[in-house]
Amino acid sequence: MTVSLRGSREARDGYQLFRLTGLLDAFSEPAFRRVMVRCIEEGPAHLILDLSTIDFIDSSGLGVLVQMAKKIQGCQGSLRIVTNPRVTQTVKLVRLEQFLTLVSSIEEAEAGLLAATHALANAVAHTLAEASPLADLPAKIKRRKRRCLRPSLRLGIRLARPPIFRAWMGPRRIHRMGKKMPWLPERRHRKI
Repeated sequence: MTVSLRGSREARDGYQLFRLTGLLDAFSEPAFRRVMVRCIEEGPAHLILDLSTIDFIDSSGLGVLVQMAKKIQGCQGSLRIVTNPRVTQTVKLVRLEQFLTLVSSIEEAEAGLLAATHALANAVAHTLAEASPLADLPAKIKRRKRRCLRPSLRLGIRLARPPIFRAWMGPRRIHRMGKKMPWLPERRHRKI
């Protein structure tokens, strides 16, 4: 990291802990972003960012925190930020407290990560337990059912006035693939 921002990284069981000191400003933001992106791609996607000893954070520092939170959410991870009153006040000033998860201690952040990990594991187990209705059918019937779920025009079947296509296409008479759709009314334009 740069001179204005110093930090350390610990890879713990299922998450990474970053401890930062100094200034998180426009000068230190590019180096901080590079290090964070590399660590997110390498290690576990769950992060605890300890900003309790940060002296100053500005808008570019908040911007990189938001970008990191989005990147971590894209990797199915979570970010917990341990803050001091100055950082908390800055985050609340720009109304980011709903987007960034702020906690007051590392122990509270660890407990939150543990709860989030258990909730995710339970959700995955619940989803896998509920099999889709097509899962019990033999493969041949599955294929037929899936074909029936496709739009009729893709199969070449012409239906007499399907309400779904009428709402989907509106008053247009020609489908986007160039096929005529005779069940839709012609547009009538008045000449002025």
